[in-house]
Amino acid sequence: MEISPGATFAGYEIVELLGRGGQSRVFSAVDLALRRTVALKVLPEGSAGDELARKRLLLEARAASALSHPGIATIYQVGEEDGTPFISMEYVEGESLFTRLERGAPPLAEAVGLMVQIADAVSYAHKKGVLHRDLKPANVVVTPEGRVKLLDFGLAKLVSESLRQQVRVSGELTGDGLVVGTASYLSPEQARDRELDARSDLFSLGIVFYELLSGRQPFERSTPAATMLAILTEEPPPFPPERAVPQELSRIVLRLLDKDPGRRPGSAAELLAELQGAARSLGLPISSGTLLSTTVPARPPSTGVAVPEGQSTRRLEAALPPGLDARRRGLRWLAALAAAATLLAVTAGAWLLARRSRPPARADGVAVVPLSPAGGGDDRNLARLVSGQLAETLSRAPGMRVVLVPEGVTLAAPTIERLVEGGVRWVLDGTVFPSGDDVTVTLTMREEPGGRVVWAKSARGRGAESLSLGARLASEAGGAVGIAIAAARLDFPDEAVLDDFVNGTRALAAYDPQLLGEAVASFSRCVERAPDFLPPYPLLVRALLQYRNLGVDYDPSYLDRAHEVARKGLALDASNPELTLSLGWYRLYTYDFAGAHRAVESLSRLPGGEAAGCKLALWDQFFRGESRSVTETLPRCRASHPFDQSLDLNVVVLDAMLGRKAEALDPALPEGDPRGGGMLAVLTRSWRLLAQERAGEAAAELAERFAARGEPLVGMHAGQVALVAGDPRRAALGLGPWLRKNPYSLEGHWLACLAHERAGETARAREAAAEAVRWAAELERRYQNPTTRLFHLYFLARGGGEGAGAAAVAAVDPSGEAALTAYLREVTLARLGARASLDGIPTPYSPTFWLNRLSPLEVELLRGAAAPLRP
Repeated sequence: MEISPGATFAGYEIVELLGRGGQSRVFSAVDLALRRTVALKVLPEGSAGDELARKRLLLEARAASALSHPGIATIYQVGEEDGTPFISMEYVEGESLFTRLERGAPPLAEAVGLMVQIADAVSYAHKKGVLHRDLKPANVVVTPEGRVKLLDFGLAKLVSESLRQQVRVSGELTGDGLVVGTASYLSPEQARDRELDARSDLFSLGIVFYELLSGRQPFERSTPAATMLAILTEEPPPFPPERAVPQELSRIVLRLLDKDPGRRPGSAAELLAELQGAARSLGLPISSGTLLSTTVPARPPSTGVAVPEGQSTRRLEAALPPGLDARRRGLRWLAALAAAATLLAVTAGAWLLARRSRPPARADGVAVVPLSPAGGGDDRNLARLVSGQLAETLSRAPGMRVVLVPEGVTLAAPTIERLVEGGVRWVLDGTVFPSGDDVTVTLTMREEPGGRVVWAKSARGRGAESLSLGARLASEAGGAVGIAIAAARLDFPDEAVLDDFVNGTRALAAYDPQLLGEAVASFSRCVERAPDFLPPYPLLVRALLQYRNLGVDYDPSYLDRAHEVARKGLALDASNPELTLSLGWYRLYTYDFAGAHRAVESLSRLPGGEAAGCKLALWDQFFRGESRSVTETLPRCRASHPFDQSLDLNVVVLDAMLGRKAEALDPALPEGDPRGGGMLAVLTRSWRLLAQERAGEAAAELAERFAARGEPLVGMHAGQVALVAGDPRRAALGLGPWLRKNPYSLEGHWLACLAHERAGETARAREAAAEAVRWAAELERRYQNPTTRLFHLYFLARGGGEGAGAAAVAAVDPSGEAALTAYLREVTLARLGARASLDGIPTPYSPTFWLNRLSPLEVELLRGAAAPLRP
């Protein structure tokens, strides 16, 4: 029958002819029953009796109808009218990729976005057992929103036997010697009429991708035969220099175009992961249309049925704060809330749970890669927010290990290996695209090592509901691979608490001494307004303790308040590992080493506590002189916190102090520039120099940094490094600013006294000791433990004060405390005349001050074996 615009055919009103080819004609039409526009594909005139054409049309319909993917056109109906077979399918507005390429190659970011989408659709089809066999730009439509739709499965091959049975196809639809496909996009296997597998489609994708990046086809010649010969015998030409195709992408495309299928990527899923990795490493925002599919889960999702004890099937249930209207409040707080979610996910996620089960023995951790924004500015802030939501939501799983990868970190093989060593099994990443009031988030989850894509999805939200997209998708991602939690809602009591919480977290996350006051004030208001709201408690404790870390106008009242806040928080949740950890740090900072050790033991019994408290455990072991335990704990701690810069500094410092040169020089640890960059990176670099016995260079670089920035913590490190380098006068100068800001740092006073003594400045050493007595006496009064008592007696003995008798010193029992405690007892007795105490004196350790290197200097001076360096 004649089919033309205006006619009615099989319940469809024909609107216009969209295109025709040798195998079919395609019309736009209106479904008269459902009143929707469709694309209607029918055989060309005169071919109704062509059995091969009929079979191909039927194959296309049945193959495509077995696929449900946002990047593949949906089949609505397969039928026959008056002997003419037809397919009714999704009508896709847009232009073909062929038409788009006629205008030239698209910009790099757009090209990569299209490549990712096409690879995702093909990956899905392959997983379902369908080879396309005719991949070319004409069979790809790009919508006005940038979404890709893959069309025309008329030459598809079903490699899945179950699918072959499902669509009732047997045998091939081509005769012997008949090459199927389009000449310019054939694989060598197709050109030779060989048996095909998924890698044939990958070669065709390589040609399409080459054209997207370069604007031209790699093998096209004047005739189809010459083109096929080029595909078989010639290598693709280099990319045009003016296109500046990055090496990462060039390498992927050239692998796809390898004549040997065995040297191409192993699967379209592997190709997809490589493309996404390349986009991230190049900082390219993936196209807004990157819509991904839900794939077969690696493990059955939970059905809600009770699970026998010992099984690790778990359920995710996530929610975000209600009533957060982005349109009303704007995006002014998005970046800060992202920082809050990030900080909570990696350090304080435990407060979201009333109870947690023991962590699973197997590695089931998740690494969340910051999502790629479609643009900059607020788009990037929105991407940070959603990334933080993903990490925070997943952290609610019982015993779940969640790592939020810092922005700018490339997930190259060494980084992946480091994550896997730390218990990470899944990597979650994707893109965020806001458009007006709508936000589209696309995610993919890969299993490592290997990069196998196990789940992917896209979701859209409008207005306020878009703020829950990250949590909702994280729930689905977790459910797809069997990760589960039973979490309470994170309900902010009111908008004022939310604002203070966000502002405080932003200030705390900056690790900036000048912002600590703002962090403390913001979290304090949260606690005052909502005393039963737990999230601010561990963060307020941390902010108060950072005064001690950073040496900013420090006073022990901060420690006392931190202790009070931690106690109040534990009254709300006694099993909270973050608050238990905070108490442990409080004990260390007050020289209660036995109490800190008890906190480490308590953390080991709490779900998630061992990983959260590994740095505290390191310090505890080091203070106690357990060097073997330190070397065993260091790699585990690094694996658990692979992107913690402060931990990287600790690792380098401890390795340098223990003489582990090779470990301290690990290339995976960051370098720092003394003239710029972050303070932590600069300190890390100086300790790497110390590990190489380059103390003079380290001292000079720290002194330069201190002169430029005036950071007290840098000054303290500069002072002790100068003392190691044999420059006691510079050491005393560096320690001065630190002690003015942090006068309760008793080890700092100890080093200042030693520096003056080493320089032969006896009177100044005595003056420094007398000054230290004041601060040590105050700490002893407040905290009443053996170490503060012995520090007080030590400085009295050095400064000639009263009350430092040998009997008083000998009465202090250092057992159960740190090696520093026992050292102080013996060296104080030696200063009071009992030189025999120097025999077998224990070596003190500290992860901040190089006591094990500098204490022998004091012993030598007392023995008279080291003469003072006279000025």
